[in-house]
Amino acid sequence: MIVEKQKNYINGSNALMPEFKRNTEKKDKYKKLQREKREREIRKSKEKNQKKKSTIRYILIIFALGILLTSRYAIIFNIQKDLSSVKNQIQKVEAENEALKIDILRVSSYESVKNTAEKQLNMKEPDNSKALIVDLSKNNFKEVNKNKEKLNIVEKLKDILF
Repeated sequence: MIVEKQKNYINGSNALMPEFKRNTEKKDKYKKLQREKREREIRKSKEKNQKKKSTIRYILIIFALGILLTSRYAIIFNIQKDLSSVKNQIQKVEAENEALKIDILRVSSYESVKNTAEKQLNMKEPDNSKALIVDLSKNNFKEVNKNKEKLNIVEKLKDILF
């Protein structure tokens, strides 16, 4: 072989490109650490969310119990109010009854009846000479004989038919 024009010109950099030894162990370790870190963060966020949910649940339960107790107290208050109004009505009715009893006693007294009869009804007290005495010890009333009349009619019918 014949070499013509042997030129050893170097164009560009004379440095050799270094071969990098790829360190896969470090990369794998780094990726593993990153993955574990992400998993820990996810676990922590889940725990925080769970704590938030449980606190919100407890707050809602306490709120519901508060509303329940408040409504029960409102019902009790309304019942007590109704009870007191009924007691007041009973007292008013009892007072009216007492007033009516007093009026009845006042009106039914002998003096009151006598005054009313003489003044308003123009009645006079009877004299002994005009008084009529009736003896009611005897049986002065006629007996009712409806059964006998019915029997008589039945007997008359029997006589006519038989």
